[in-house]
Amino acid sequence: MSKIDYQALREAAERAIPAMERLLMLPVDDDLISEQELKDSGVDIDALNAFKFLAGPETVLALLDEINALEETRINDVCRIAELTKQLELAKSKLNEQREYYEGVISDGSKRIAALLRKDNLASATNIEGERK
Repeated sequence: MSKIDYQALREAAERAIPAMERLLMLPVDDDLISEQELKDSGVDIDALNAFKFLAGPETVLALLDEINALEETRINDVCRIAELTKQLELAKSKLNEQREYYEGVISDGSKRIAALLRKDNLASATNIEGERK
């Protein structure tokens, strides 16, 4: 693929627009107009030639190749984003499952600790009662 000078192509196109507009204003029946007659009519032949040179078939094919490559890249990026989104959702689901599991473990542990403290307090109270007698 050839290297495209985008700035030069843009400038040539911008210069060619007024020349094309003047060319289109000429009478339709003037098929064979000399270059001098075109220049006399205000048509910038140099601008048209520069644009024609820069926007030739090679440039158009290179631009189409670039568009195709960018489209392929975009498609690949969209597929990658979809895959990463799927992986993220799976990771979130797994984290939620783990969170729920550990919340249950903590709850069970808290209940067990509370039961042991009640049992210990009951035993302490019994010992104190036994010592008083």
